[in-house]
Amino acid sequence: ARNALSTWFAFHLTNTEYQWPFWSHWDSFVSLANENDSRKVFLKGVMDGMVSYARGDIIKELALPEGSPLSALVNDVGVGFVSDLLGDGDISALSHLTRETLERIATKQPADALVQFLLEPHEEVTFEIN
Repeated sequence: ARNALSTWFAFHLTNTEYQWPFWSHWDSFVSLANENDSRKVFLKGVMDGMVSYARGDIIKELALPEGSPLSALVNDVGVGFVSDLLGDGDISALSHLTRETLERIATKQPADALVQFLLEPHEEVTFEIN
């Protein structure tokens, strides 16, 4: 249940632009000596969940208060899946397809047009993956 809740909460925080006024209430749990303490494991799960959607540096900058001890629980090594797909600098075929899909969603294209676009062959992506 703890893992499911931390995963859901991470998703919720990401979708609400990290609006959570109670970050500081959790600061003391970071320094708990017992790494298996349920509260610390929950917080680590929340941070790991958020990092699956955005890079660690973004989480630290946008979500957590400056100097927050919770920053120690954010995995800087892992890059979020969506952030990785979008890429930086050179745009790969997969990054380009992801950006185009997100743009179509953001501009509220009709669902059938979006489905048709996604079902079209995207040979450049197939080539890049192979």
